[in-house]
Amino acid sequence: IFLKTFLQNVTFYPSQCHMYSARENTLDTTNERSNTMQLQTSSTPLLTAAKLTELAALGRNRISQLYLHWTAGRYGQLYDDYHFNIDADGSIYQTCTQLTELKSHTWQRNTGAIGIALCCGLGALPHNGTDTEFGSYPPTPQQIDAAGKLVAALAQGLAIPIDRWNVLTHCEAALIDGYGPYSGDAETRWDLWYLRDSPGDGLMKPGGQVIRGKALWYAKSSPLV
Repeated sequence: IFLKTFLQNVTFYPSQCHMYSARENTLDTTNERSNTMQLQTSSTPLLTAAKLTELAALGRNRISQLYLHWTAGRYGQLYDDYHFNIDADGSIYQTCTQLTELKSHTWQRNTGAIGIALCCGLGALPHNGTDTEFGSYPPTPQQIDAAGKLVAALAQGLAIPIDRWNVLTHCEAALIDGYGPYSGDAETRWDLWYLRDSPGDGLMKPGGQVIRGKALWYAKSSPLV
């Protein structure tokens, strides 16, 4: 079963965090985001394949979209704005009780949606996207790969197509809704605008394309049966 194989290869923890109360996924290049929680991996039980299957079953026909973010924080910090946080080593943390739990992650797109965040990005500068400066906490190959695996598992469990209408980065959603790069909006969002296709060819590509591509590969190579 794909979910079982997935969980055998990705460390996955349920956890509890504090809610970040400002507008979703604010990037502050000078100050650390507040209300953070350090990961407690030594005392946090592993999420089982049965639990993930249960979550997906309860969310099926109620969840239609997955949104991919970064936290704009440091490695090892979780935020409760999202249903799942992915740390630098690829470990995935469950920061929700149910997939249908309403989280504040994507402006006007939170109902019927899951927020997934890579724990990274503090101090990053977008420039023109392809020349992004990722700073001291860039997205790691392990995070990008784990995001692809998680999207594949959730998409199959929830019967969601892995395409740009159902699986989007925050940057892609912001471009559609008018507050993405070049919009001039005071609260521009550009999460995962471009990523290095790593593991892969290492080239800078649109982040949604990179993660959806990995998710499609995992879904095809290890189909849910």
